[in-house]
Amino acid sequence: MVLSSYSCSNSSSVDADANTETETVESTVLFVSSGQITAGGLALGNLKPHTFYEQVKTSGYFEVKPGDKITISSYLGGTVNTIAVNQGQPVKKGDLLFTLQTPDFIELQQRFIESKSKFEFLEQAYKRQQKLNTEQVTSDKDLQQLKSDYLTAQASYLGLTETLKLLNINPETVASGTILSSLAFYAPISGHITELNINRGSFLSPAITAMELINTQNMYLRLRVFEKDVALIKSGQSVWIDQANGDKAIMEGYVLEINRKLSETNGAANVFVVINEVPKQTLIAGMYVNALINVHETKKLALPLNSVVSVDGVNYVLTKKADENDGWLLEKHVVVTGLTDKEYIEISNTNDFAENTSFVVSGAFNLIQE
Repeated sequence: MVLSSYSCSNSSSVDADANTETETVESTVLFVSSGQITAGGLALGNLKPHTFYEQVKTSGYFEVKPGDKITISSYLGGTVNTIAVNQGQPVKKGDLLFTLQTPDFIELQQRFIESKSKFEFLEQAYKRQQKLNTEQVTSDKDLQQLKSDYLTAQASYLGLTETLKLLNINPETVASGTILSSLAFYAPISGHITELNINRGSFLSPAITAMELINTQNMYLRLRVFEKDVALIKSGQSVWIDQANGDKAIMEGYVLEINRKLSETNGAANVFVVINEVPKQTLIAGMYVNALINVHETKKLALPLNSVVSVDGVNYVLTKKADENDGWLLEKHVVVTGLTDKEYIEISNTNDFAENTSFVVSGAFNLIQE
């Protein structure tokens, strides 16, 4: 699909009201031999329905969805022990990123084991005390005190359990008596390392971002549409996208959402576009692109652009009148043109031609100019 750099336009050199006049214009007949057909690259075609688009031209850049951009940091401060990745490197979910050594991590595991032991002891003691209280062997005051101690120990144990889970540590591993000396960090998603802010031996505090990881497979496009065109944009409209210096669409997508607030600096609204199919080349977050939003479409009978030749402001086409002497007998006609894009041109006076008329769609220029 070829990108047009402008909205659909009417390029008629003869006013549409002049259809009746074109019917009275005498046609010119000429003969081309088989050798001329081959040498001139002549080809025939018919009028065909073609979709012309009214388009809004815009530009923007690719952006990673918030859920596909991960900042890696540590809840505990410590010294970076190993780094398993480099900046720009692709990683898969679960791959090791780096390890951290910190006394706080060892102390956390110790406190978890102690808390678990105390909780289990008080849990059994509380159950015994309940039974004795039922038999009126102990006082209600003793039961309430033990219940308070039990619930406090339970809160501490459950809190430390969840803390270990946040650090991707299996509490059951620690509970079995295995105390880990270093804290490992793994990739939470598949993607690429875009930032790497640590060195081996450096101290990593909770306030520092160690790494940034992004997944570029589900990026969306943020386009800028100015105020005069915003009213034309609707969700679901198709979008043709090319690179900043490209001539042809390399991707297609559709409008997902339109921001209902204009920028105070440039008076434009952000339009978010979803890509139908990610191209083979890897997309880069922040990559600048041009785009055309198809806001309206209409079907017209049209010919390839090369079919129509303009001479002194009048548009002509060649039609095949007959096969003759191993060649073609061609006839030149005046046509009224309408909408155009970079591939096709609308023919407005189609009633002047029979339904199956064959037009010269390639090589007409030199013949008409002669």
